Amino acid sequence: ALNLSANQSLLLNPGSANNLLIVSQPTTEMNGRAFRTQPVIQIRDAQNNAIVTNTPVSVVASINTGSGTLSGSTSVATNSTGRATFTDLMVTGNTGSYTLTFAVVGLSIDSNSFALTPGDQTITRSTFGSTALPNGTYTPTATAYSGLSVAISIASTSATVCSIADGEVTFLKMGDCAIKYNQTGNTHWSPAPELIETLSVGRLTQTTTFAAIDDQPFGGTDVALTASAQSGLLVTFAVTSASTVCVLNTATTVQIVGLGTCTVVASQSGDEVWAPASNVTRSFVIGTVRPATPTVSSVSAGNAQATISWNPPTHNGGSPILGYRVTSQPGGLTCST
Repeated sequence: ALNLSANQSLLLNPGSANNLLIVSQPTTEMNGRAFRTQPVIQIRDAQNNAIVTNTPVSVVASINTGSGTLSGSTSVATNSTGRATFTDLMVTGNTGSYTLTFAVVGLSIDSNSFALTPGDQTITRSTFGSTALPNGTYTPTATAYSGLSVAISIASTSATVCSIADGEVTFLKMGDCAIKYNQTGNTHWSPAPELIETLSVGRLTQTTTFAAIDDQPFGGTDVALTASAQSGLLVTFAVTSASTVCVLNTATTVQIVGLGTCTVVASQSGDEVWAPASNVTRSFVIGTVRPATPTVSSVSAGNAQATISWNPPTHNGGSPILGYRVTSQPGGLTCST
């Protein structure tokens, strides 16, 4: 028996380390992910008192049962109250039932059984850092947290905009190219959320070549128009000058109607691959020329006279015909109308 007077006190210190207590431990955890409930281990003496010491000791965690690898900080030093708190332990391996062992020199304790379920995972993908244009290519890459391979494909809605072969995406025409990234998981890992990378595919630029047109005489033949586009697409023509000067006779010819300046515009409107080309304008002058020769239709001779009939020329040279003059051969006699 211990007798103390009224004014006396007694300080009792804990004894030496005698056993371990698991304060908290894993319950249901995910493969490859830090435990949601991290273990906390308390060192106690024979009377179950917490050990108080300024000299920390290391508590080491290991897998007791279960087929996997324990990672994180598996050795943690105790604090001044003899408590070791783990912060980042995780198990990577087969799903199923596991137990852990926590040990200090001369002492150890096993955890309760806990379930390891398939781990969740995410996908990290590359980023296309350029401008997507038809005939261009892109080789996307991606990794999954699980380390499993990532499947890369083209969304069905983008099948006409882009395609993929041997891991390389080829842009086909203007539109949205949706690239899908998937990792379906296995017995150890849950499927990753699908990632979709959407690229806006633009159009290629192009130019139109339209040669200059020489000036033309009034009454001349139709003027043939020739132009080509860089894209190889059809070039169309339009006449923008007055219809009293020239008109588009066919898709590729201009008919001369009168005197003046005839202006023709060549256009290429583009398609799903090529953007519209800038219009090209060409102008030429239609000038006057000698009228065509009238055609004599009949001649009637008389006594010191003759009657002649003729048809007007096919064109007047660009200005009205004011009269005609008939000259006889031989003799050189003339008659004007």
